[in-house]
Amino acid sequence: MFDNPNNFADYPLDRMGVQRKDPAFLNGLQRDPASLAMLVCGRSVAIQNGSLHWHSLRSPDLPPSLDGPLFLGMDGHVAKFAIAVTEEDADTLANLQPLRDVLADLSPTQAAVAGHALWLTGWHERHRYCARHGDLTEIADGGAKRVNVRTGTEHFPRTDPVAITLPIHEDSVCLGRGPLFPPGVYSAFAGFLEPCETLEACAAREVEEEAGLTLHTLRYCFSQPWPFPSSLMVGFLGWTNDRELTLDPTEIEAARWLSRQQVNALLRGDIVDDVQIPPPFTIAHQLLKVWAER
Repeated sequence: MFDNPNNFADYPLDRMGVQRKDPAFLNGLQRDPASLAMLVCGRSVAIQNGSLHWHSLRSPDLPPSLDGPLFLGMDGHVAKFAIAVTEEDADTLANLQPLRDVLADLSPTQAAVAGHALWLTGWHERHRYCARHGDLTEIADGGAKRVNVRTGTEHFPRTDPVAITLPIHEDSVCLGRGPLFPPGVYSAFAGFLEPCETLEACAAREVEEEAGLTLHTLRYCFSQPWPFPSSLMVGFLGWTNDRELTLDPTEIEAARWLSRQQVNALLRGDIVDDVQIPPPFTIAHQLLKVWAER
């Protein structure tokens, strides 16, 4: 529908935002022998022959669910659900693999569905109790929210916005590496949105705090859902008049300017001066690609 090259952005299912509020509608789907379920354990999903593996929701062999079936959406006339299972049950399922390890094998639509499943099951696992009153909450709307039955307080899956920015000076871009990055990997600069802050202000602030660069122009490119565990990465290109770097050592241990020629080599998979860039399923990689192609 929209021109977005990022992984997890091409969601193929109809979320049925109105119908899922009807318990009778969801009960009917759960009784339907055609309905399917994806098993999720932590950040791992069921994989078979390089694709997502779906079980019949009514199969007697399905392990117990931690939260009940969580509605992902309709694939045509077939309802699809996510089921969170324990590590003990996962030990008996050899086809559960970490989603990040198999992203290169999945189609964009499969990755988006798996990401939604991880996001939703993870949120339910972390938010079983009412943050306002402390009561145990119950699933509602097929998993689209949790409700404190005693007080009526509703809780919705959280999304943590992150501004990620590629600084540009003339025909070069600046990349930095955090202390926990894999060896040699450099990326764009990113940080979480603060209270009552615009995404544009967040993008400029993070670049200035982490690299000491003042941006005079920002251009929004695209966003990426990031289900590890629940972020929305909002990507910007940012232009600066100054190349002098002042790093925050707690966030950035090294940074460097790279030419367009070097970036194109990195995008081809080459290693340039011991520098590597994030893989294609990341928004940082796609920001570099957009800049290099323009």
